[in-house]
Amino acid sequence: MFKKAKYAILLLLLTVLLTSCTESADADANTPLPPDGTNQEDPEIVDSEPEISEEEKAKLELEKRIAEREELEKQRKE
Repeated sequence: MFKKAKYAILLLLLTVLLTSCTESADADANTPLPPDGTNQEDPEIVDSEPEISEEEKAKLELEKRIAEREELEKQRKE
């Protein structure tokens, strides 16, 4: 008797779960898409780091190379 009750409760919960899933899927299917094609539910990811121009990238790379050369020269002198 206990197994039958447990089985009935399990089937009832499964039925409720599947019914709620299909209802929410129908609601999502009936909502129109925004005209601009963006998804309003997902927040837009904004980079906190600003883009670096090519000149700034080149300058940083040059400074990095100079620092590496200075380190090598210090090691050679020691």
